[in-house]
Amino acid sequence: MMMVLLFSSVRMGARVWDAGETRVSELDQILIVQNFLRDQLVRARPVFDDFSDGENEFAFSGTNSSLRFVSMLPNSAGRGGMHLYELLVDEKKGEKTLILKLKPFYPVLDGEEAKIEDVRLLNHVQAIELSYFGVDPEFASGEDEDGGEWHDEWEDQDQLPRLVKLVIVNEDGNRWPPLVVGPRVEAAEIVN
Repeated sequence: MMMVLLFSSVRMGARVWDAGETRVSELDQILIVQNFLRDQLVRARPVFDDFSDGENEFAFSGTNSSLRFVSMLPNSAGRGGMHLYELLVDEKKGEKTLILKLKPFYPVLDGEEAKIEDVRLLNHVQAIELSYFGVDPEFASGEDEDGGEWHDEWEDQDQLPRLVKLVIVNEDGNRWPPLVVGPRVEAAEIVN
C-alpha cells in the first residue's frame, strides 16, 4: 500500500512539474516576442514610401488586427538596414500564428529580387488587438493638440502615433498583458 501511495504521488509530481515547465516556456516565448517588438516599434521611422507605384504614402499604417511600419533591422540579423515590417495573425491548416513579414524598405537594383521573409513569432494565437494613441489631425482642434485619445486604426496619417498598444490573445482566449510602446523618433527626423 505504501508503494502504491508513493508511486502515485511521484507520478502526480511529475505531471505538475511538466505542466509548470510548459507554462514557463510559453511565458519565455511571449517575453522574447514582446521585447523584440518593443525594440522595433521604439525605432519606428516616420518615412514616406515613395518607391511603390502610386501616391507617396506614409509608411506607418495600422488597424485593430494588423500593423505596418518601417524600422531598422538589427545588424545581428545578418542583413541590417531599414525594413518594412508587417505584423498580423495568419491562419494555415486551421492553426493561427502571429507572423512578421519583413521586406527591405528601399528598392533593390534592377535584376535583383527583394527578399521577403515571413517570420513565425508565436503559435496558438487567436488574435492580436492593436490600438494607437495620438491626435488625429483631421478631428483635432487647436486646443487639444497636446492631448490625444486611443484609436482602433491609424491609417492615412502623416505622423507616428504617440503610443502603440498590442494585446496578444492566445487560442484559449486568455489575453496577455498589453505591450505599450512609444516610438522615440521626433517629427524633425521625418524623411520624405
